Amino acid sequence: MSRLRTAPVLAAGALLIPAAAATAAPGPVTLLELPAFANGPQVAVSWDPAAFTPGSAGRQYRVTVQDTTVPSLTSIVAPAPATGTVLSLLDGHEYSVRVVAEERECVAPGICDTAHINGPPSETRVTRVDSAPPVVAVQINGGAPFTNDPRVSLDVSAYDPAVTGRPASGVRTLAVSQAGAFSCSAPAGLDCLLPFAPRVPITLAPGPDGPRTVAVSALDAATTAGSAPPSPDGNASAPVSASVLLDRLAPTPRVGLAAPSARPGVPLAIGGRRSADGTGGIADSGLDASGFSWSFGDGSVGRGPLVAHAYARLGTYKGTLALADRAGNVATAAFTVFVGDRTGIVVRGAGRLLAPARPAALRAGRTVGLEWRPNPAARFYNVQLYRARLVHGAVRRRQVLSTFPRQAAQLVPGRLLSVGTYHLVVWSGLQRGPRATYASRPWIVMVLKVRPRPRAQPSGR
Repeated sequence: MSRLRTAPVLAAGALLIPAAAATAAPGPVTLLELPAFANGPQVAVSWDPAAFTPGSAGRQYRVTVQDTTVPSLTSIVAPAPATGTVLSLLDGHEYSVRVVAEERECVAPGICDTAHINGPPSETRVTRVDSAPPVVAVQINGGAPFTNDPRVSLDVSAYDPAVTGRPASGVRTLAVSQAGAFSCSAPAGLDCLLPFAPRVPITLAPGPDGPRTVAVSALDAATTAGSAPPSPDGNASAPVSASVLLDRLAPTPRVGLAAPSARPGVPLAIGGRRSADGTGGIADSGLDASGFSWSFGDGSVGRGPLVAHAYARLGTYKGTLALADRAGNVATAAFTVFVGDRTGIVVRGAGRLLAPARPAALRAGRTVGLEWRPNPAARFYNVQLYRARLVHGAVRRRQVLSTFPRQAAQLVPGRLLSVGTYHLVVWSGLQRGPRATYASRPWIVMVLKVRPRPRAQPSGR
């Protein structure tokens, strides 16, 4: 900016400046750095150097600070070549700041005007002092105490409290720290700085299963330098932590039956109380009643560590126990239930025993004839008789007693007719010869029970 002015009146003997002399002025000032929110009370402000008039004196920058919260005006002078200064501001107050370059005109070395000439002022910037840190709370996976996946979510609740009734700068950055490392762009050994979000995915620290703790500090957007997120300059909250138990080991389900067989319509107690979760150490989340899911093999289901179920029809039922621990690891175990009535237990097979009529009431010492419904595809039959013990559906100590390759068989006394439990299997033969072939599944599988002969009652006199 240039202007014309008359020379001032000088004291006697002083040199007069010619009238109507052209006067130069400093160039404009550009503010470089003043954050919208400052985490004061000491706030840095900087600017580009102005172009001063050659030969001028008294070069300086005048920073005008207007408090708009409690109206007041402050002026700070920074002698050139300084390009910045530090302002002392009040927390919660809002200020408008601008800078102007000033100089004194000189007509000869040492002969200078006493008044300063101002250049064009800079743009006016507004800053608000926010020295209050955010308030933050954090949970892992919504507060779940256990997880079986190291990839979790931090659920963050944070806000930046207002000061003097004016909005604060707001939460901008999260500093996340835990023992170990996870995917993050932060330098090694430093907290991981992540842009604030209500839900932040992270990976728990590597290592064996066990407790994991994550610490989080929230930083607001008030800064002393720059405004491009993320920045570590904001007011930081006190660290808060959340813990979770990492358990990736599946439980071990064990099924116990009150009896290896049941009758139709009679409830059978089935339990899984001998089940265990992992090794039972501090890294195991444990079991609860809701984690026991039963499928009984007849379309029915149940829940709980101990259940009772009644099967409606004869047959063999393959059930399963799906066991989940508190961390969500799941393992299954199978079990078999034999359901029969007083005529014997039909384990499997499409055939049907016709004689004897009461296989569960056979007596020792008597000859028994076997007869069954024929299989139209069979050319002959192979009858196998075992003396065995059934434990949870599995045949123990099985021993072949007799084999009869025909449709009807007479079982000789002294074998079947000794007291005990027997396993009868009838196979359908499809082709005779040295290499006879049989059906892939038995035609009849039965359990026969032989009881002691009743004692003869002495005749009375």
